[in-house]
Amino acid sequence: MRTLVVLLLAAAGCFAPVVSVSERSALEQQLTSAALQRSVAKLDLRGLPREPAYALELSVPVGSDEALIRACVEERLANEGVRLRRGDDAADEGPTLRAMVPFNGVDLEGTLLGLPFVVPGLPVALGDISIYRSSQLTGRARIELSTRDEERLALVFAAASEASRYYRNFTFLTFVGPFRWTNLEHGRPGEEEDTFWTFSGDPDPDESD
Repeated sequence: MRTLVVLLLAAAGCFAPVVSVSERSALEQQLTSAALQRSVAKLDLRGLPREPAYALELSVPVGSDEALIRACVEERLANEGVRLRRGDDAADEGPTLRAMVPFNGVDLEGTLLGLPFVVPGLPVALGDISIYRSSQLTGRARIELSTRDEERLALVFAAASEASRYYRNFTFLTFVGPFRWTNLEHGRPGEEEDTFWTFSGDPDPDESD
């Protein structure tokens, strides 16, 4: 009988696939911001020419916090001694620094091994009796920075970086927990911390300066 109960519970276990979170809570905003700030901080800017001043051009996903993304990029560039043209000066002739953010958001994953708690006569379950239940929020962000020679359209500099931050909550035997793990403050050594790629060079390497 005991073996049958274990098999039934195992058969009732389910896995919720990754879903998109439409309305962000404070924790979700924190995860998204932390991932963005981490990816911007990891950009390798050593090959980016410091002169002349650049006009900053952003391309971000719909619904992203463009003001926050701009602030993070501008702060990093200022710390590296890169000057930006602002206001009316941005329309002046000069190079453009393009910052593209392909994604900056939160994913939610959930796992349940157990049985729903159903009361006869009610249309929905009131909860579950679980052996193991977990949920994880993961903030992800990627940024790509590049500039081109406007006359020759040759790539002068390019760098890309991405990062993630997670918050995991899990419970055993319905009432044991919850336990929480997160890397919001400190990432694990080697965990998605590598810069994906970087490029810098002469816009026309066949011609001498």
